[in-house]
Amino acid sequence: MIARSVIAHRIILTLAAAGLLVETRASGNQPVSMPLEFEANTGQFAPEVHFLAHGANHFVYLTRDGMTLGFNDARQRNTSLRMTLVGATTGAALSGEAPTAGVSNYLIGNDPAQWHRDVGHYARVRYSGVWRGIDLLFYGKDQSLEYDFIVYPGADPGAIRLRYENARSLRLDANGDLLLETEQGEVRQRRPQIYQVSKGIRRDLSGRYRIDNGRELRLDIQGYDRNLNLVIDPVLTYSTYIGGTGMARLNAMSLDSAGNIYVTGRVSSPDFPVARNPQPASGGIGLYRSQDRAATWTTAGSSMGSAKVLSLVADPQNNAVIYSGTSHGLYKSADAGATWKAASGLPPDAVTAVAVDPPNPATVYACMSEGLYQSKDSGVTWKALLTGPVTSVAAAATRSGWVFAGRPGAPILRSQDGGVNWQEVSPPVSVNALAIDPTNALTVYAGTSRSGILLSTDGGATWTYSNRGMTRGSAPLPIYAIAIDPRIPQRLYAGTANGLYRSSDWGADWAPAGSGIGTRSVLSLAINPLDANYVYAGTARAGVFQSVDGGDNWTGNGPANLDANAVTVDSAARSVYTGLYLGTQAFVTKLNPAANALVYSTYIGGSGDTDGGAIAVDDSGRTYVCGATDAPDFPTRNPYQPGIGGGRDVFFLRLNISGSGLDYSSFFGGRGDDACKAAAVDADGNLYLAGNTYAMPTGINDFPTTLNAFQPAAPGGDQDCFVAKFDDTGHRLTYSTYLGGAAVDSCNAMVVDRSGNVFLAGATTSPNFPLLQPSLGGIIPGPPVLTYSSGFVARLNSDGAALSNSALLGGLKGDTEVNGLLLNSIGRIYLTGYTKASDFPFSSNALSSTVLRNAKSFVSVVDSAFLNLVYSTVLPGPGPDSAAAIQHDGFGNAWIIGTASTSQFQTTPDAIAHPPTSDPTPFVAHLDVAASKLLHSTYLAGTAGGAGTAIAVSPEGRVYVAGSTLSTDFPATAGPFQSARTTDYAIFLQSLDFTQTPPPVTPVAPAVAAVVNGASFAAASLSPGAAITVTGTNLAAGAAESTSVTINGQNVPLFYVSPTQINGQLPFEIQPGPATLKVTVNSVASTAFPITVTPAAPGIFLTGTNRAAATNPDTSVNAANNPAPAGAVVTVYFTGLGPLDHPVPTGAPAPLDTLCKATLPVTVTVGGQVAEVLFAGLTPGSVSLAQANVVLPNLPAGDYPIQIKVGTASSNAPLISIAAK
Repeated sequence: MIARSVIAHRIILTLAAAGLLVETRASGNQPVSMPLEFEANTGQFAPEVHFLAHGANHFVYLTRDGMTLGFNDARQRNTSLRMTLVGATTGAALSGEAPTAGVSNYLIGNDPAQWHRDVGHYARVRYSGVWRGIDLLFYGKDQSLEYDFIVYPGADPGAIRLRYENARSLRLDANGDLLLETEQGEVRQRRPQIYQVSKGIRRDLSGRYRIDNGRELRLDIQGYDRNLNLVIDPVLTYSTYIGGTGMARLNAMSLDSAGNIYVTGRVSSPDFPVARNPQPASGGIGLYRSQDRAATWTTAGSSMGSAKVLSLVADPQNNAVIYSGTSHGLYKSADAGATWKAASGLPPDAVTAVAVDPPNPATVYACMSEGLYQSKDSGVTWKALLTGPVTSVAAAATRSGWVFAGRPGAPILRSQDGGVNWQEVSPPVSVNALAIDPTNALTVYAGTSRSGILLSTDGGATWTYSNRGMTRGSAPLPIYAIAIDPRIPQRLYAGTANGLYRSSDWGADWAPAGSGIGTRSVLSLAINPLDANYVYAGTARAGVFQSVDGGDNWTGNGPANLDANAVTVDSAARSVYTGLYLGTQAFVTKLNPAANALVYSTYIGGSGDTDGGAIAVDDSGRTYVCGATDAPDFPTRNPYQPGIGGGRDVFFLRLNISGSGLDYSSFFGGRGDDACKAAAVDADGNLYLAGNTYAMPTGINDFPTTLNAFQPAAPGGDQDCFVAKFDDTGHRLTYSTYLGGAAVDSCNAMVVDRSGNVFLAGATTSPNFPLLQPSLGGIIPGPPVLTYSSGFVARLNSDGAALSNSALLGGLKGDTEVNGLLLNSIGRIYLTGYTKASDFPFSSNALSSTVLRNAKSFVSVVDSAFLNLVYSTVLPGPGPDSAAAIQHDGFGNAWIIGTASTSQFQTTPDAIAHPPTSDPTPFVAHLDVAASKLLHSTYLAGTAGGAGTAIAVSPEGRVYVAGSTLSTDFPATAGPFQSARTTDYAIFLQSLDFTQTPPPVTPVAPAVAAVVNGASFAAASLSPGAAITVTGTNLAAGAAESTSVTINGQNVPLFYVSPTQINGQLPFEIQPGPATLKVTVNSVASTAFPITVTPAAPGIFLTGTNRAAATNPDTSVNAANNPAPAGAVVTVYFTGLGPLDHPVPTGAPAPLDTLCKATLPVTVTVGGQVAEVLFAGLTPGSVSLAQANVVLPNLPAGDYPIQIKVGTASSNAPLISIAAK
């Protein structure tokens, strides 16, 4: 997530493709597209490139001597069709014309002198005088490339000579079109349009192509006026299957008040030439080979296309055999790298590590996210040995059948029978590299992400950490590679995030390995098997370094200044192989409101992986981004934490308005891994961050927190949430807290209200997750015993010192995870995500309540007190799907985006046309305000699928959806290519408008039928500050905000609004006695409805059929199957408490630091017996909710009516359950 200029190209490319609006049957959609633009090279590209343009599925780079059109097919075969200008004038000037508004910024590395800012974009590029008296003009038409030759008076068009390279053949068809055959298919350049203009009149001329020497194209033109300009316009079309390369993922999107669109994520792109410090002109991405001990390099992996080389290993007995693990599978060469053949029988996914069994080199192991695979016939056939991600593998040279396998966050596995049986032999660790002493199979080294070197000297029976001399401060370094000297096995090398280290005593002590590499990250290592003085180190952003003296001195030997992610030497020491690879960087792209013009694209990162996780925009247009990075040279400015704390840290930053500079930028984290998932900014410029922090293998988590925070100490889980707030400078930490329990907690979404309270949502498996309310829907008892994960929602107070609310959402029969969170203007909380729980809680009006074993998207809305589900539903349809994010429109309807896993997702009649697919595919769905109707539902993206990750809704109702797609046939309105599936991701951004101006509606006056106590529903039980429920007809129309309620002219705070019911709070200002209530909808008022207000009017809330809403001492909900013992203290929730000793403003939650008690006498009876009342007052942090803490009388086991009396007013009498003592 490293030579960053390449990445920049891809993101502009993918956004260009993604910005295309899909034609649908939805009304109001208009196709738009990002125009083709040419970006000037100010040092961010290879020096020979002057301008670069990005099409939806191709790229064009312009050099002094010609143009290269680059594209890749679905099998990732890389082809560059190069057009050279033969005999062109030396020193012909290239210049951009018609500057566009968009710019690019490259903030790569922590040296601002190396940044490239405000890089201009142009609509056209002109080669002036490319031949004498002839200009060449490149320009874009939509996403297509066009070019013209302009022959000035007196010049000779016969001078125009074009040579095509990397084309198998050139020929002319019967129409005079030029056909260029490439590996993927045919490129057609139509017969040129040739014309002259005189006195404003265009005159077309005849002319044709001529092929000379089988490779050169010339022009024959007849009957033109040499005194006029002559224009020759070849038209390119493409009849080939094109697929993107590289990787781009979009994680988050935001809109500003003007409607500009901001997106962030991560991107890498091996499509384009890259320059980073001095570099050979031939340097680029791919597999390289040196046959002179790294003095010179040549490319060796053309058969692999653009696949990224992730690992390399040589057959120890056959110098011609090399295996290469790539991002698109395993390749084998049997002719010393001349040709490569893709392995069959493996999943089409990344192979992160490869090993050959030294005693039996026909046995090969391949590590993948799907598992560990073994071949016993030199890679011809394969079988799975392990399932689940495997990151590293090593086979012993001296003990046949001994194999060790490393996994992320799990114990190392050992097999003593060639992979048939496995044992867990270490503590849980994330292993990047494994090495076994070639002379003693009992000595095993494991290089880990967070714990340095793990050493076993007894064949894996026991392990110790061995990092003396190899730390950053006191923290172990991440280890990426290990190499053992085959002749002196006590000498070994470790590639780390802070340079190369060497040990001469079997890993007991370590020291930096000589000079030359410095603190560059070392990603791969190899030792010459015949002369161990020759050692090769693949580094981040600096290619391969070589030592000829056993590691004392090192020199950089190319082949380019990129990540050398893999290196190996063949068994005869004749060739060195290396794979150049790019990490990822975060991107921030701003588009205009129409999504058809780039404002800026800014790329931020260093030598490693950087991922933009969340984005927010303030009123002035400054952009806030957070995410995760393992790049030690990530750019910082005015940092709170200047250096990286662990293997991967949170980063946060603020870009200036133009996107060209950092107002501030900082690391944030401890020695474990940390990642930011959500960001928000308030009106004062304070930045809020939320995400996840991971404990080190020792169980210690030292994420930075503040002293008075809610959870300043780690709760003890392997993964916990964190929440932090920084001031406007980004330098002062206002508060930072953990949120979690003893197991795994994940924070996925966050919203901050106007008061600075932070709402959080995610998932937990912790039995001691901090909970203040019963589970929503009452499915999960308290304290929870979570066999499966449960969603959660919580509210953290504005000072970060306490929770005011928290509750679980889920069931006991499957996993639930909340991915999206939204807060509306009346305090309702919208939640979305997925559930596999067949007992997930639903509301009575649910659109669907059928939960599939492999997940359904849910939408649940929670009241402001975290007690009730206003509505709860899953999406209808027989296929599995998972929602990722949620927004609402101006009418209170919910929009969600996510990913459907089959073609059985339920769509509406106005959906975008989409063929059946078995691939995960993005979707968007629109639910009405009561979740009782699916208003709109459609697939997004093309036939190869993808993932929907972000959604935003403008005030005008236009919906923007975004995510990542595997499809090159993502619906678009321009682009010269046919469709094909690609195994890399591109970004899509799409604008939808399913709305039309609604027809005029004759206003209908709301009618009030009853006004009752909001807990007991008793008509004569209303008091100041109590919750009330209004029933009737036409109580709402469209947005909830269109409805208002007054009592004696005093506004009523509303909790819930629907056409037939309104919930709110009777204002404290209303005095006891007669009063009138009015409901107004869209300026039309109801008839005044008479009510009577009493000093107190207690009503006990209900759960189920006539059961009191009460919690037992362990916070579980009291129920017939969960009674509280006699003598225990239960909490009963009610409303209508009456006057308070510390008054609270109407609509405000009860304070947390001051208890507000009833001033009237409160008595409670249970089964007719008076019970002791320990406390009767408002529930802290809640509006109109009261509680009575009651000691249950000594009654026999059973169900008993409980009644609360405040002053002279008595409540309803629902049941409470008592167990025997």
